[in-house]
Amino acid sequence: MEKWILIFMCLFINEMTCCAQKIKDSKNSIKKSRMIIPNRNIRNIEIPNLEQINNQFTKKDSINIKSPSGINIKLNRVTKNSINDSNYSFEEYDSKGLVRRMFIENSRLYSLEEIYRNENNVILIHKDWDNYKNRSINIDVKYSYVFYDTGELKKIKTYSDNIPVGNWYVYDKSGNEISNVNIEKYFRMSVLQVLEIASKIEIDNLPSYSIARLFDKSHSYWKLEYFQLDGGVSRIFLLDDSNGKTIYNELKTHEPDYRNSGIIDYNSIIEYMRDIFEPFE
Repeated sequence: MEKWILIFMCLFINEMTCCAQKIKDSKNSIKKSRMIIPNRNIRNIEIPNLEQINNQFTKKDSINIKSPSGINIKLNRVTKNSINDSNYSFEEYDSKGLVRRMFIENSRLYSLEEIYRNENNVILIHKDWDNYKNRSINIDVKYSYVFYDTGELKKIKTYSDNIPVGNWYVYDKSGNEISNVNIEKYFRMSVLQVLEIASKIEIDNLPSYSIARLFDKSHSYWKLEYFQLDGGVSRIFLLDDSNGKTIYNELKTHEPDYRNSGIIDYNSIIEYMRDIFEPFE
């Protein structure tokens, strides 16, 4: 059980260095109440041809190419330290920043990360430090693809700032779906809505917060933890996903008591989440 708790805390925690100072005006702080999460599956993703990409690199460290969508992209080759230089990564950039990152291991495409950006996925975080106020933060959606040794697509995992979102898939080598989970079906509130709640809470001397999702078959919760970047004291909030109300709020200097408080059936939640995500490990 302790192993799975550690796995889930690593998987579900999203550390965002956002200030949690008091917000003065929350009007129009979110353009969309629900995140736009395109459904990537085996039929609509573009898998790069590694051989063709390698052929474009001779002695160059970067090249400029035009993507199928017509966007001009700069492609950088980043060589890792290895004896035979068979492990490295490619990074694609457009005018807005990182688009995709390909990881090559033993001269094969091991995994691929794709960043999806949409102007509607924006929240305004009010800050009283670094001379920022009403600073808008774009909430990206990241797709993580994992491949078999023979090159076939194996897994699709989707995150928003490391919070699992959207549809996840596992396929066999023939492209048949083995497992899938739609994480959004467990939640009424979106990541954007929870971020808005988090940005309104005033916590003295605890400027940063992390967000996690907890759920089982019939209940779902959001965990907000406010903390100092150097560790130590933190304050834990639990929000009921059905109505956004706080069901737990306590300052802690040790492991939070909500796990054994009877407020939620924490062990059952962890067990349920373990069964849901085990195929994706």
